Amino acid sequence: MSISEKVKGFLGLSGPFSKTAAYLAEHGYNARYMQMLEELLPTLKSKRDTEDCKALIAQGYLFRGELKKAEEHFTGVDISLMSRESRPAFANNYVLCLFLLKKEGQMLKTFGENESYILQDDTLLRRRSIALREFANGDYEAAVTVLVKLMSEADSRATLMADICLVRTMLRLDMYRQADEIAHRQFDRYKGKFELTALVASLENSIRKGLR
Repeated sequence: MSISEKVKGFLGLSGPFSKTAAYLAEHGYNARYMQMLEELLPTLKSKRDTEDCKALIAQGYLFRGELKKAEEHFTGVDISLMSRESRPAFANNYVLCLFLLKKEGQMLKTFGENESYILQDDTLLRRRSIALREFANGDYEAAVTVLVKLMSEADSRATLMADICLVRTMLRLDMYRQADEIAHRQFDRYKGKFELTALVASLENSIRKGLR
């Protein structure tokens, strides 16, 4: 039995996303996974499944590091038509995408429009969004405090990208040595991830300049 089949059985996955979810568990956010979602989208019958699929595509591009493409797909999702359980993660990841694109004004607007979903559950994603809101409002100390706590709780292998958020915030406070320590520990995992790779390279360059 393949890993994907075991995952399907263990998680009890069913419905239109069972195959793509199992594939993701085994292979990650690769090009084939994105292709599978794109091929699945026009076959879906319900509005809920359609919007959920569009949301998965948007978030897939985000986790692959294709940020501009991710934003295009995020804007095309009607969150009110998504399944209720999928809305919070989608809204929080939309906020992250805008932060990574350095669109703080749009990020605050999106936060306000989706606040009920963003703050719905006490999750790591929610805490990250709160930190990013503090960043956008210029309260970098508060953002650092939240993100440091988040980093101490989150698995570094997860796709929270709290390390990028923290380093970028630390640079606003001239915390170059602390940012450098995090970058050395964490940033290798962003190699080969399109715009994310360029973003962390830019942050590393800012750290080097600050340490001179």
